Amino acid sequence: MRNLLRFRFLCAALAAAAPVTLLAAHAGQEGAAPVQADAPQYVGADKCKPCHNKAEAGAMHDKWAASLHAKAMESLASEAAKKLAAEKGIADPLKAPECLKCHQTAHGVDAKLVAKSFKPEQGVQCESCHGPGSLHVKARMTAAAKGEGKGQPGPLAIPAGEQKLADEALCKSCHNPESPSYKEFVFKDFLPKIRHLHPNRKEPRVKLPGEPAAGAN
Repeated sequence: MRNLLRFRFLCAALAAAAPVTLLAAHAGQEGAAPVQADAPQYVGADKCKPCHNKAEAGAMHDKWAASLHAKAMESLASEAAKKLAAEKGIADPLKAPECLKCHQTAHGVDAKLVAKSFKPEQGVQCESCHGPGSLHVKARMTAAAKGEGKGQPGPLAIPAGEQKLADEALCKSCHNPESPSYKEFVFKDFLPKIRHLHPNRKEPRVKLPGEPAAGAN
């Protein structure tokens, strides 16, 4: 029963970035434009951990690791998942693109866009919402080597375009009636459950409609 509930929740409530994955996947299709040499790669959640799991930064990696997002692939291996898949004519949900497009970050992406460090078994990872992170990692490591931000309480300012942010449309690319056990997805109810703010950030970067700005009355 626990596995069934977990699977149903994941099917209806995964905030995965299907548009990011599907757009990148076109690069590997016949007739598509070749992958640019400087295109960012998916590096995996483990590469995010060194900077994003410090207690003073909000232990963001730990919050993700304890979430259902991190267990998205694990849920597909459950008997409940296999049963629901069989009802849809799917032999193995762990191999079916219909399932993997929302349960596995970077599914279908050109192999050139996936770094050796990436672990697909880790489910819906940071880059599902924030986009491939190799350039972000490189930029932040370079900045740290130069001493930028040293002694600052953080969070550091991230240049525009270096990192993507999730929005309602992105979430609903997987939280939708295609799920075999879909339940209504209400963005304003689910966003607070996955927020992982830096303790020193005055307000979230992804805000709900009508949410007041920091310091507003």
